[in-house]
Amino acid sequence: MRPTLLPLAPALLLAVGCGDVASSSGELGRLDFTLVTAYEMPDDQLVDLTLLTGFEQHLDVDFTSRGLQDLHDVGDLRYAVVPEEGVALTVEEIDPNPSEEGADPEAPDLYVTVTEPGTYVFQCFEGEELFDEITLPFDRPVTYEVHTWARDPDEEAFADRTSDGPIDAVRGTQVALLPIPLAADGTRLSGELDFDLAADPEGSIVEVSNVLGVYEQSIWWSSSPTSFVFLDAGRITVSAVDAPNEVSAELHFEVAE
Repeated sequence: MRPTLLPLAPALLLAVGCGDVASSSGELGRLDFTLVTAYEMPDDQLVDLTLLTGFEQHLDVDFTSRGLQDLHDVGDLRYAVVPEEGVALTVEEIDPNPSEEGADPEAPDLYVTVTEPGTYVFQCFEGEELFDEITLPFDRPVTYEVHTWARDPDEEAFADRTSDGPIDAVRGTQVALLPIPLAADGTRLSGELDFDLAADPEGSIVEVSNVLGVYEQSIWWSSSPTSFVFLDAGRITVSAVDAPNEVSAELHFEVAE
């Protein structure tokens, strides 16, 4: 039997941690758009943020009270983006008929990947009529600030070891990283992201999986969030690599035996 890979959803992220949420209504007031991140964003208004290029961003979409009043048929909704070049747009499939009698219809969420910096207008149409739209800027990071959590082999809890200088650890220390994207002016970009790990010397760390449940028939695990363990002692450099945007951030560790 194959192991089950269980991704951590944004709702679970907020239930067990902190993270942040930003929301804004569309320009016609019929839809609310929401973004969730694992780190604090500069503003709680989505339209006042700049989103991250290169990675798929999940925009949770809900009807406002006005939107529910103006809606004729949720099955007639469709999305578009202007400009559309360099944008991958996926729309959530929903059942247009609520399962519970009297329940309000759900608006389909958006999954957006933008490859080039710029300002994009995401439009929702009901048939040929504009139902609502929201304008969002996107930018490419120039660097990352990296929040670092670590747990030594003889410790039960992780501790915050974020530092601009070398970080002390021992062989067997488990480390979890949270890279936070920064624009050229130093402000935080907002959005979900993924990253690869590289170490110098090569082979001095090993990535570990998160085991969420062990059963006779199967095991539930997740490769996210990413963490690793030091196999060797010495001065070790670990890079968090953002491949789509071709940006990386280096962390230096002094690892004792």
